[in-house]
Amino acid sequence: MKRITIKHIGIMSFANLIGTWNAILGVFLGVAIAISGSITVVNSGDYGVIGNILLVVGVIVGSIILVPLFAYVVGWLYGAVIALVANLVVTTSGGVELDIEESKI
Repeated sequence: MKRITIKHIGIMSFANLIGTWNAILGVFLGVAIAISGSITVVNSGDYGVIGNILLVVGVIVGSIILVPLFAYVVGWLYGAVIALVANLVVTTSGGVELDIEESKI
């Protein structure tokens, strides 16, 4: 067993990690919004066949693209703030010790 001490967290890499996780969750949320939004558009108004098709396509494309993008941006900002705060805490406390074990693949 080997012991290592983490004394600094890369702000950009941690922010990218959290942003990517949020974007993945945003895809699932976007799909749910696309389904419910499409049902709502079709049931709510009488826009005609072409109008309903265009609105449904707009809702689907908008929710599947915009929701994960917004989730990534919010997650990236959140990850950057957490990394900044963690770096302040880690430098004043002397680091975080981890016990790791190397294994053969």
